[in-house]
Amino acid sequence: MAFWKPGAERPASALDRDASAPVWLPSAAPLPVQAARTRILYALEQYAVVVLVGETGSGKTTQVPQYLLEAGWAQERQIVCAQPRRMAATSVAAHVAQERQVRLGEEVGYAIRFDEQVHPTRTRLRYTTPGMLFRECMRDPLLHRYSVVMVDEAHERGAYTDLLLAVLKKIRRRRPALRIIVASATLEADSVLRYLDPGGAASTVVAIQGRAYPVEVAHTTAPHDVVAACVRTVVTLHETAPPGDVLVFMSGQDKIERVVQALADRGVYAVPLYAALPPEEQRVALRPGPPGKRKVVVSTNVAETSVTIDGVRYVVDTGYTKMRYRHTLAEVRLSAASAAQRAGRAGRTAPGQCLRLYDDEALRASDPPELVQCDLTMYILQLKALGVDQIARFDFMPPAPPAAHVADALAHLESLRALDEEGRLTLLGERMAEAPLSPMMARAILHDASCADEMLTIAAMTSVGSPFDGSESVAAQIERRKFVAEEGDHLTLLNVTACRTRH
Repeated sequence: MAFWKPGAERPASALDRDASAPVWLPSAAPLPVQAARTRILYALEQYAVVVLVGETGSGKTTQVPQYLLEAGWAQERQIVCAQPRRMAATSVAAHVAQERQVRLGEEVGYAIRFDEQVHPTRTRLRYTTPGMLFRECMRDPLLHRYSVVMVDEAHERGAYTDLLLAVLKKIRRRRPALRIIVASATLEADSVLRYLDPGGAASTVVAIQGRAYPVEVAHTTAPHDVVAACVRTVVTLHETAPPGDVLVFMSGQDKIERVVQALADRGVYAVPLYAALPPEEQRVALRPGPPGKRKVVVSTNVAETSVTIDGVRYVVDTGYTKMRYRHTLAEVRLSAASAAQRAGRAGRTAPGQCLRLYDDEALRASDPPELVQCDLTMYILQLKALGVDQIARFDFMPPAPPAAHVADALAHLESLRALDEEGRLTLLGERMAEAPLSPMMARAILHDASCADEMLTIAAMTSVGSPFDGSESVAAQIERRKFVAEEGDHLTLLNVTACRTRH
């Protein structure tokens, strides 16, 4: 497969390598954020809102909360850091606890959906997700538990991240002593400052210089079979490239598993990484590989910014990701911002190389905010539970969701009887908002028609990955047919659980 550098003519041969480039030189240099420690602490003393801009790998996620601990910000209240993904919240908490030589769940802990490691009185630093922290506002609208709230990876513009920033803006009016840190790798700081602090007197920006290891980027024409092309590229790297681990970006779980299996069949040590993977298998991807073996991690976009995988020198980027559009999850071409983030994973500790399985065509600058294109039903229900009566007047972080999407969500909630005809939250709606489920699933459980156990089982099954392995072999299809219910997928899932219970 032929690769070429951006801006160069498409060659007939493979990309030339620079023989003089260092092969693999682990850096013993301190993290870039350490040089900014004094500036960060001073900014937090002087300003209520601090926007922290630092490249991936600068250490802001693991080190800044520790600086706050050591500076006394957790003497009377806690420090909380919201990570966009559960995997990041748990892995970062474990890393910080290890650095501080404390047991996870004591001084340092985490709280994610259905899992937490925290102590009711001894935990001073808590890692969580924006969704969990947003839901905590339903019980404590002013978040009295915390002295500092750090919202990490804000550039991703996830739905709960944007909603959390909107709520924090309101909380700050009632709690001026609360400190808010918005951390990001690529965020446009000015837009966040204008939103959280329109007057500009209570906020500032602290920039962290990143490491400047060069990453050589090369492109190829988009293949017809991205899985096969990816496997060929990784095998070639494995057989010919100098030492260093490989990080492969795929769009979803099914393709990841196919690539991992194909590489394993060729004798390559490959491990998957995606959100639905069990925690122990996720940790395998983050740990060093076996001695003397090159590790290949095949991941979704979770490895773009949320987690750090040490030892990666090569990135293979297929150029696709999955985005949610209203009620569907679609595979789309990634943005230029995401492409840059992926390439940067190869240059954290030494010069690296990024091989892109797509030509150097123009990519959209960045991904649109999730709230602009997702189904708003669940988010509006939770805003109503927080006491936001006039959704149309709510101060969303720009750009605001389309009015038509808001109207559709309100109509859907009324049909579920979560809202009355005046748009007010009903008692049923209050109970639905408390459940960590979609409004439709919460409504089904609360109106179980004397089949509560079955509805709870279906709700649990739809909250995790498919019980089927995704194989398209004839034998696998025959096995799946044993569970299929004509009434639909939900009863099929119930059949799977019933079979497991019997055996």
